[in-house]
Amino acid sequence: MDTVTVEELLQDVEALTSEINGLQEKSKKLREQLKHPEQFIKFDKAFGDFNDIFEKNPGLRDLLLGYEIDKSATDVDDTNIIPVTPQKKSRSSVVNEKLHSLPEHEWVLKTQPLVEHRLFDESVRDVIDTDILISPSKRKQKIQQLNPNSTGKVSKEPIQYENIYRLFGISYFPLVDPSDLIFDSKTEKMIVTRDMLGIRFDIFNESSKSFEKPHYILLKKSAKSDDWKLFKYTVPNYIDVEGIFAEVTGGLIRTYDDVYLFAKCIYLLLVEIVIRSELFLQLEKDGIIDDLDMDLQSLVIKCTLQGTTKIEFHIHQYSIIACTIKSKIMSDDEKERLAMMLQGSLHDLKYKLISLRN
Repeated sequence: MDTVTVEELLQDVEALTSEINGLQEKSKKLREQLKHPEQFIKFDKAFGDFNDIFEKNPGLRDLLLGYEIDKSATDVDDTNIIPVTPQKKSRSSVVNEKLHSLPEHEWVLKTQPLVEHRLFDESVRDVIDTDILISPSKRKQKIQQLNPNSTGKVSKEPIQYENIYRLFGISYFPLVDPSDLIFDSKTEKMIVTRDMLGIRFDIFNESSKSFEKPHYILLKKSAKSDDWKLFKYTVPNYIDVEGIFAEVTGGLIRTYDDVYLFAKCIYLLLVEIVIRSELFLQLEKDGIIDDLDMDLQSLVIKCTLQGTTKIEFHIHQYSIIACTIKSKIMSDDEKERLAMMLQGSLHDLKYKLISLRN
């Protein structure tokens, strides 16, 4: 356990112990006063006039003792009241006063009830830490771990594990739709009525040496059968996710192998788009082409060669299947020969364009 956490716990224990002792002492004094009601007369002369009422109604005294008199709202002369020695404020009262001066976001964290996750599968629920929501010391410790300026070191192990999983390109995670949760009064537990599965796609960009923005597909079990159905996805609309889902195994996706076949089709399409776009972006960066213009799928690409020749590429997967040349200094035969030469594998395009410059 961290040293800071131990110190804070010891302070809390000391404060609670002091507060308990004070309450026990106060309770003891009240019991003694109730045993000798005549002692109350010295607090107020008018109090003795009601002794006969208290004798006829023994419970009335206990009821009245449960209330505190607001001096500001009364006109009672309190000159005969015995002064009470002011007591030192307990740690809990000081803490309560400090809570009112906190910012709203911090006040919520310190006063909200315990949080329990119900939106995640049991296989991952245990590893989700909610202590930072109610424990200032643990929240501070967590921030120090994430902030390199506070500790000088950042744990790289979780980041490395995540990157390893992302390198596979396709990863899965369990989740639960809140609308599919039902409370079982017998077991006092939440029951998931329909299973869900999340698919995450991570594309590594070799040019930038970083991952592209991830995409997600959420599947949910059918209410009437054991088939997986599309629920939601963030894959771009120009990829026909629903069409591919219907084609894989005839649209009946039941096993995890079927899910993988579907996910692999989507993943390969996402990889193709990134590779095509990065190839032409690198050509522009190297100064081989200019005025680059691409569609969202990187299937129709326009650019300028040597500032005079405009070229339009039509691409399928990783091959140039058609090419249109526009140039004022080239004849039609030269344009046709150039278009034929540029067709073929995208990986050979760079060397072909360099040869034209020479």
